[in-house]
Amino acid sequence: MRLDLYLSQTNNISRKESQSLINSGCVFVNGKQITKNNFQVSEQSNVIVDKEKFIELSNNKKEYKIKDELKSWDYKIDVVFEDEYLMIVNKSSGIIVHPTSYGEDNTLANAIKFYFEKNKIKNEFNDLRNGIVHRLDKDTSGLIIVAKNKNTESLLKEMFVTNSIHRYYLALINGHLDSKKIEVQAPLKRIKNTNKREVSTDYDAEDAITIFYKLEDFKNISLVRCELKTGKTHQIRVHAKYIKHNIVNDPVYGSNKKTTSYGQYLVADQINFIHPITKKHIEVKIDMPKEFTEYIRKYGK
Repeated sequence: MRLDLYLSQTNNISRKESQSLINSGCVFVNGKQITKNNFQVSEQSNVIVDKEKFIELSNNKKEYKIKDELKSWDYKIDVVFEDEYLMIVNKSSGIIVHPTSYGEDNTLANAIKFYFEKNKIKNEFNDLRNGIVHRLDKDTSGLIIVAKNKNTESLLKEMFVTNSIHRYYLALINGHLDSKKIEVQAPLKRIKNTNKREVSTDYDAEDAITIFYKLEDFKNISLVRCELKTGKTHQIRVHAKYIKHNIVNDPVYGSNKKTTSYGQYLVADQINFIHPITKKHIEVKIDMPKEFTEYIRKYGK
């Protein structure tokens, strides 16, 4: 198991927080300091976290400590698949997946807690993710898997680590691809003191692979299918910038000027995997958001 995933599961913290611990040199495995998030550990590994050192380095205890109990948020979520073990929801653009150190209480995780309460689903989770096993950026819409118990959560997380869950996106990009298919293999690394990522050849950069498929060209923009072979933070957005076709309306990796009030035109519209419990093949697809069609009609003709 990856070290960052191991720390997340055993300490009830997010992957981002576990990676901060590792990157800050606060994690030791079998007596050796480890600074690579993907370092492999086993049940026999002796993993020690120097939390006091991390707090001192970050100079902000709130960045690490477990936050207050997750509050319920009476917000209707779009459930597109559900059984007794898991559900798949369609997250709207503009909604944060789970609270951060700022203490938000209007996130998808808050809404899921309300959904559990309303439908009398036993909630086994005591962390801020509330069964959510992966994430989407705030302004990226689309499909997210939510476990309904801890056993399913653990199995799903392992499936993400082994890339056994296949995710596909639709995106509007600036310009036109030179070919029908472009595979980008470009490692990513966090830019120091920011939450942004960049393509890097440094030793600690993480492998990242995205495949872009041309679907339709319009005036100055294109509709493309994006296939994730790995799942790194901001991966599609950074890789789109890398091939000089940034996502339309992306204020971070594209132009600083947004054309519309909508977020970046990126949606996780397809997901498929083998159910970890029932072993059935699960495939879910949602329609392209109306905002994409409106943008194409206004700017693509």
